[in-house]
Amino acid sequence: MVERRSHHLSHKLTLWTLANFWTTGEKLLINQSPINRLPVTSVINKKRQTPATPISQRLLCLGGSGLVSVLIVLALLFLLKLNAVATTAQAPLRVHDALAQGPGVSEQCATEAVVPAVECLSLAALFTKTQGAQWLNNTNWLSFASGKAPCDWYGVSCRNGHVTELVLARNHLSGTLPLTLGGLTELTRLRLEENVLTGRVPATICRLTPKLTDASLAYNGLFTSRRSVEKCLQPVAGDWQATQTIPVADLGVSQFGAQRLELTWTPIVYRDDGGYYEIAVATQYLGPYIVHGHTTDKKATSYVVDGLEAGQSYFFEVRTYTPAHGGQPSAVWSDAVKTAGVTKATSGRVLVAAYFPADNDLSDEIPYVVERFQRGTALNPNVQVVLLVDGRKDGDTTLLTIADGIVSTTDVIETQWGMKELDTADPKVLTWFLQYARAHYPATSTVVTLMGHGIALSPEIDWPDVATAAAVDHTQNDEIPPLPQDHEYTPSDVTNRGFMSTVDVGHALLAATNNGARPFDLLFFDQCFQGNLDSLYEVRTTAQVFVASPNYAWLAAAYDKYLLSFTPTATPEEMATAIINRYEWSLDRTNPNAIFWVRSSDIGEIGAAVSDLADALLAATKAGEVDKIIEAVRQSQYVDTTQCGRQNLQLGPPDELIGIESFAKNLSDTFAAGDPYGIHSALEQLHIPMQRVEKTAITGHPYLAPNEMWSYDDSLTLLAPLPRNSPSSVAWRASVYRDDTPFTATWTVDPSQPVTVTQSLAYVRDGHWDEFLGAWFTSLAPTVGQWCNYRPPRQVIVEEADVLSMTAQVDDKGAVTIAWTPTDDKSAVEYKIATVGPYDINWRAGESVALDQSKTTLTALTPGDHRFRIFARDTEGDFVAASNEVTVEVPPNALPGGWQIFLPLINQ
Repeated sequence: MVERRSHHLSHKLTLWTLANFWTTGEKLLINQSPINRLPVTSVINKKRQTPATPISQRLLCLGGSGLVSVLIVLALLFLLKLNAVATTAQAPLRVHDALAQGPGVSEQCATEAVVPAVECLSLAALFTKTQGAQWLNNTNWLSFASGKAPCDWYGVSCRNGHVTELVLARNHLSGTLPLTLGGLTELTRLRLEENVLTGRVPATICRLTPKLTDASLAYNGLFTSRRSVEKCLQPVAGDWQATQTIPVADLGVSQFGAQRLELTWTPIVYRDDGGYYEIAVATQYLGPYIVHGHTTDKKATSYVVDGLEAGQSYFFEVRTYTPAHGGQPSAVWSDAVKTAGVTKATSGRVLVAAYFPADNDLSDEIPYVVERFQRGTALNPNVQVVLLVDGRKDGDTTLLTIADGIVSTTDVIETQWGMKELDTADPKVLTWFLQYARAHYPATSTVVTLMGHGIALSPEIDWPDVATAAAVDHTQNDEIPPLPQDHEYTPSDVTNRGFMSTVDVGHALLAATNNGARPFDLLFFDQCFQGNLDSLYEVRTTAQVFVASPNYAWLAAAYDKYLLSFTPTATPEEMATAIINRYEWSLDRTNPNAIFWVRSSDIGEIGAAVSDLADALLAATKAGEVDKIIEAVRQSQYVDTTQCGRQNLQLGPPDELIGIESFAKNLSDTFAAGDPYGIHSALEQLHIPMQRVEKTAITGHPYLAPNEMWSYDDSLTLLAPLPRNSPSSVAWRASVYRDDTPFTATWTVDPSQPVTVTQSLAYVRDGHWDEFLGAWFTSLAPTVGQWCNYRPPRQVIVEEADVLSMTAQVDDKGAVTIAWTPTDDKSAVEYKIATVGPYDINWRAGESVALDQSKTTLTALTPGDHRFRIFARDTEGDFVAASNEVTVEVPPNALPGGWQIFLPLINQ
């Protein structure tokens, strides 16, 4: 049935509201430590996640010393032991849930409880997670005065030194059940019915069911996606799911109008005892949400939201409501489930021209990227996507059109080029694609997204011919071959052996925009390292606004979220803001990142100010103020440009790129106003345009290197003045950062084969930073050194992820067969293999495997050690299951010819 509401929104959701929110709310997130704030990822597609307690907090929670501390540690070790013996369908116990109520209770559970500390801590966690202070009866809870705790706490019964009964029915428990509930392994009775509990039933509850004889979870708001939970609860509480006030399923937009959108869903099973679905609407994801209306009952399957504005993005929350009734004293609201949609514009549309040269290690991600665009256009009728993809096979360059959730494959490549395989690292191909998209799909606004591997500033280099270059044997060491050429981590086309430099990108975009006369509205560098002044200056006239990341850019591909804000009336700045925020929201602190947007006009102003700063630093250097500059450089924020070397994944020298803002701050702390070199004055001028750069960041420990801390939260980067005596092999980018092209450089792969730098970067020609660096370094011979780029896959693992068990075997031909236990999570849609080969920089996304498979064989692997993990991915791209890591060795004689040789690139 369709529920209609003819009234308009009770409050106008204006652009002023939107702008006011960003200035008063979202910017605050940028200035807070992401470690201590509530991460935005916990509310965007992360309903299975909760913010992790910082390590410092967990240590503080322990408190005490001596015997008390020993007892607490033993209790924690026991919790971990429970996790170690858990079956694959059971989630780990999280100690900080049990300790959230503070160090006092933790110590008392360890020293004063008459039951094991694990059981006492589990009860204390339940009290904290379910708002114990608001219970109808919480007599004696968390009190140890009687000497009988916790056995004299209301609803708790004990026998033989263990908690055996927990009866808290109709007691107004609200919130979520803690994972540590599984620590109450001696329970025979668990009665939690007719409360206001919501969220997932923790998989650890299955640790209780072997001894439970009486259990009820009825009339709450609980649900599960785990088959094991359904199975283990069946004998003791078989009908619990039939009485839960839970979120609706399959929520989406089915019809689009200029002033109305129709929402549809699958209603919940529990439709008795009154209630309805409430619909709230907002013009931004984080709200504020204003109630639009509700259905007449819980049988409804749709609702029309009217009174909307044409061509506007809207976000919806739908909650299920059941009133108090019978023995249930409380009304129950489910958690909100969200969706979004865009009303039809009265005129105009947005063209998204997406270029994905995945003829490298990104090839396996093409289906996922296409699916993200498909989902995004299904919610926005005003967007037309033209997507060019190129995989690692020969003859698989394809141009797709995507609109209204429909993907169409064209024969344009073969028709226009007379072939099925293009070198997508050739700037001419990129130019043609952008011109074709614009000509055939005219639009009010044009957004260009360049996906794939980026590169930390690269002049144009003429490489030696592959036929005469010496082969480099890497069999005797574990180092990754120096690049760029013919390798899957680079912005290259492996099939055609092409490589795209920063200068190439500039040529392509200038040609596509008539030398900047017809700039795009927005250019999104969905790549690594493009947030560099030189890279952006190269293309500064080709778009009004640019979005880029200064360091690694995780392969999030959240286009289903980005496209929701692409409307004919949206400004480039509004669309850019949507990208940088939704990009961050799709990650967590194991995927730290920085991303920003900047206007074209500000790039030129920043470049001019940096040139003035370069002149001032040059004067200070000549005056002997070297140590002050060195200290400012040392304290600045670095991004990782040495992915192939000893310092891989560490941020700091010899990485060659530093953040402009952090460097400027450190200089201003040293050189006061009125300094004789003009440094402070130049910094004041630089500060003006840098203030207009909108940025957001997450800091944390990357899953690629969990022992490293990435705290970079700066925006644009500069080529750093490293130690003045740095050898050319270390500061090699600085050694070729000069404008007297052409000139010959040494190639560290094979010093006997000279290479020629044929064209310098635009900012080198126009700016003065190269002159400062030229005077800064004492002796740099032109050199092209180690040079590889890497775009790590996004790896967001949800809380309480299913644990898979994986094995691997290699046969005498070098084929590796991996097998794993099937996932227990019903929300999974496919498996994803993650691999690290002998020359891989770190984990990379491998092939996808259908959900009905539990085994696959990989062939034609490079000899050497290979590491594997298997993940189960849901529709949002999050991993709901993860396996152990397995390492196998492919023998050297497994492939004809032995070890793989990496040879140089043939220039285009």
